[in-house]
Amino acid sequence: MLPGGLSSIKSPVRDYFMIVCSCNVLSDHDVRTACQAEAPPRSTGQVYGCLGCSAQCGRCARTIRQIMDEALDAAAACNGCGRPST
Repeated sequence: MLPGGLSSIKSPVRDYFMIVCSCNVLSDHDVRTACQAEAPPRSTGQVYGCLGCSAQCGRCARTIRQIMDEALDAAAACNGCGRPST
């Protein structure tokens, strides 16, 4: 198993994940997945908690916040249409 709980990396470019937190080996996909919870996290600290870790050096906090905002905006734009946001 690869870091971040990935079992393999698939060949199409869109299936690659970017590590955004090297201390906890969290990917952008991990953050987006955490934001798809029934009660999505409202802070970066809650994202870490959802993913079973905590902030270490803090360098990734701005990037995680940006990914959170994008994921939550995409979910809001979908308005419960049933399609997964990309």
